[in-house]
Amino acid sequence: MLFRNFSKIGLVIILSLVTTKTNASLNNKQPNFNNRAKEVTSYWSARKIQDSDTSQHKIYQAIAAYQVGKINLANEIIDDVINLNYDNSSQSHIGAFLSMPLTYAYMRYGQSMGDQRKSVLIKKVKSFDPFTGASENHKLLNISAAYILAEYLPGSNWKNYSNEIVYQKAKEFLQKEGKDEFKNGLWEFDSSNYIAFHINSWLLLHDFAKDTKIKKLAKISLDSIFSGIAPEIIDGTWAASTSRTYTPTNANYRDIDGNISFSWLAFGHNRKTMGEARTMILAVSNYRIPIEIVASAVKRDKSSVPYVHREKHSRVKSGAYPFYKYSWIDRKYGIYSTYDGNEVTDFTSGQYHKWGIAWNNGFFTLKDVNNANYPTGDTAYNQVFQYKNVLLGVTIKPREIKRYEKNIVERFFENEWEFMQGGDGVYIAFHNIKNYRGWVIETASQDQFPSLQEFANRILNKSKLNTSKIDNIAPNLSYISTNGDSIEITYQNDKTYINKTQRVNGNLMNYQSWSLIENPWMKFDEENSELILKGEGYIKKYNIDKLTVTKVTGKDY
Repeated sequence: MLFRNFSKIGLVIILSLVTTKTNASLNNKQPNFNNRAKEVTSYWSARKIQDSDTSQHKIYQAIAAYQVGKINLANEIIDDVINLNYDNSSQSHIGAFLSMPLTYAYMRYGQSMGDQRKSVLIKKVKSFDPFTGASENHKLLNISAAYILAEYLPGSNWKNYSNEIVYQKAKEFLQKEGKDEFKNGLWEFDSSNYIAFHINSWLLLHDFAKDTKIKKLAKISLDSIFSGIAPEIIDGTWAASTSRTYTPTNANYRDIDGNISFSWLAFGHNRKTMGEARTMILAVSNYRIPIEIVASAVKRDKSSVPYVHREKHSRVKSGAYPFYKYSWIDRKYGIYSTYDGNEVTDFTSGQYHKWGIAWNNGFFTLKDVNNANYPTGDTAYNQVFQYKNVLLGVTIKPREIKRYEKNIVERFFENEWEFMQGGDGVYIAFHNIKNYRGWVIETASQDQFPSLQEFANRILNKSKLNTSKIDNIAPNLSYISTNGDSIEITYQNDKTYINKTQRVNGNLMNYQSWSLIENPWMKFDEENSELILKGEGYIKKYNIDKLTVTKVTGKDY
């Protein structure tokens, strides 16, 4: 463990979480980020606005235009957005997607809008009910905007609420939501579709909240979210499972050259991507991702790669019935999965991305696709178990399994195994058992073998597969990997949320013992509810109850 020998640690320094009011004072602190931000902003300010673009995307383009001084263009976009009648919008929660970015534009660039335009903008935002929303991101989008406007415009009421009520309810929600997210994880965890909404909402609060406690809460919330993202980024590819994605994997959403819209801007990895327009709030924000978190995305030395990254995210705010994420991250690829308690019960079953392999511009996964509304989701009819670079899967509905892959550059079959080379990053051994009744996958970095054939030879000579119980009512599969680990899974058809069948070297995997997050750069101290980040010669401790970040330095680091 990297977090040890605390008895030798000396000096303790409490870091202040004061946020600057302008970007100017930060320009000399993170010049590389600022250069990337300028490039992203320039790109989106010059992008031609298409009639087919939805209003919510146009607001982010207006933010880019304001930032580079294209005031007339920005005001035209804002007029187009705030003058539309949204009563018949096909998006039932359009208010959430408009209110937050409109409020950010108003707060950052209101001096360029003119009084009449600002008045109409505020009226538009306050015409939406701030306390609606069917999902986690809807509520945070709505309420973050409502809080800021209620704080800055105390004399202006909402359509159905007094400003005082909005302010009180919004503040109470944010205080509870921040603590719940920090201690129990996100329900919409690590979604390339939705994580930007969570981040942008907290950025709005971070940049403009007058109340210092809300500002600190936003800072800690942002740092904790990025702590879960950075260790799974592989030069722009997000090797992560998620409860919500509308595409076959989390690695290819919207940006054909990458995944999450802001990864290059956020971390500065080698592969450049402009992402999508929602990147703009991070680009113009006062917030900066701590160097300890950035380092976990782009400064992985040979001693730390490959590594295991684990997370826990709750279905409910009490922390009960969590998802347990497991990622094996190598230099150029990641294989990842989720233990979901053997049941996915809510609407996310149609949007669920349970496991996969990801590399630059490529992916491989299998899914049960029986949901007509979301044909790339997954269900509880198949279960997977991962240990390091090996994944086993079993299903009780093999006919529903669908295969997704991209950027396989070499492939051959031998002794019922399929051997694949994914891009320039990964070798994959895949065994399809009785037409997807079960499957075994073992992976390796291409750095480990001179050729795909050499990798295949190791699999054929060193591994051992037992499929004798695959036709049982509860199909069973066991495998001895090329590293000598014995890995076993049996389909578990109860709803206890306690693992009874997944074993490594004879021992049940105890998911309940996992902390909220753990990898070589960070861990969560469950006893004290503190997120701990490792730096060079120090650690940082985040405490959401005290709203503090404590820096502890000592000779051990």
